[in-house]
Amino acid sequence: MRRQVENKRWFLGAWYISSVMICVGSLMPIQNIPLSSGILSDKLMHAMAYLILGMSALLSDAVWSRQMRLILFSFFMGCLIEFIQPLTGRFFEFYDILANSIGLLFAVFMYSCGILILKKIRPDEMV
Repeated sequence: MRRQVENKRWFLGAWYISSVMICVGSLMPIQNIPLSSGILSDKLMHAMAYLILGMSALLSDAVWSRQMRLILFSFFMGCLIEFIQPLTGRFFEFYDILANSIGLLFAVFMYSCGILILKKIRPDEMV
């Protein structure tokens, strides 16, 4: 049990660190951002960042309501960042919010599928 609590704290810490990294990277003035090598599109990077943020949120707690609070906070943080970006010399993009949302929804989908699989593999260990 103690190990599970420690793991959950680690994931909560990962969520905080990911949140800070997303905020800093998203609010950095455009001239300070290195040009992308073209390997990943901007929207794919948004979706991947929020997928990581979402999975960290979901793995940080076993209680669904607390998990969803972190997911909703992540969503609103992404929206707020988009509205603040014009103050830093960047642009508001609705498609960034959409990509962020897709990343969060995919995290919820992957987590839910993982829980269903674990229930089938180890039904006696699931709460």
